[in-house]
Amino acid sequence: MVKSYLLKAAAAVFIGGLLFSCSGATVEVVDKSFNEEAPERYKLNVESSLYTSADADLNAALTPLNDSLTALMSSYVENFTEGINFMKDSMEVESSFVGELTVKDTVYSATEDLVSVKYTVYEYTGGAHGNTVSIALNYSPKEKKFIEKDQLFKVEKSVVDSLLQSRFVNTDSLYYGVPTVDVASSVNVAGNEVIFVYDRYVLGPYSAGEVEIKLPVAELGL
Repeated sequence: MVKSYLLKAAAAVFIGGLLFSCSGATVEVVDKSFNEEAPERYKLNVESSLYTSADADLNAALTPLNDSLTALMSSYVENFTEGINFMKDSMEVESSFVGELTVKDTVYSATEDLVSVKYTVYEYTGGAHGNTVSIALNYSPKEKKFIEKDQLFKVEKSVVDSLLQSRFVNTDSLYYGVPTVDVASSVNVAGNEVIFVYDRYVLGPYSAGEVEIKLPVAELGL
């Protein structure tokens, strides 16, 4: 087995991480990406970050987030590799397929008020094609807790649903569902926008791809 740990290239790097600031204390985003390959079995590439601060109180407040992210990445890798190894070991006929796991994080916000990150996870374990899903984590350092997607807004959820559907284009009736907060795969806050992502199969067939809808923060009362 060959394993290597890689640092992601970034346009603005400050002592190993990106710096975000809001009204005072600064949050540093530290890269923890790695890849791993087991020839004839699997390959994986995990892009993930942890969060620190020179401010002692803020750094302590980020600990629950970091613990959760570390556990999440470990669970992805362990479940994937165990599954692939089981399949390979139990096959009577040697298979040439190599499994793949790719995890990519996108950090939309990293301040003392909110850390908002999306993970896009692609997994291939055989068959016609792999599967891609997205999840969002929104964390309040001040409150030391994760924020559920329907708790990000001050307006009623029904209002958000109406806004989403007013911006949803279903040309030629390609999709069989309509976007709502409840069925959104991930919801992230990025500056003046809130980004809603709907994975394949949520609103339509695999061939339709994922759907992304952006709503202005001003309309949601964040």
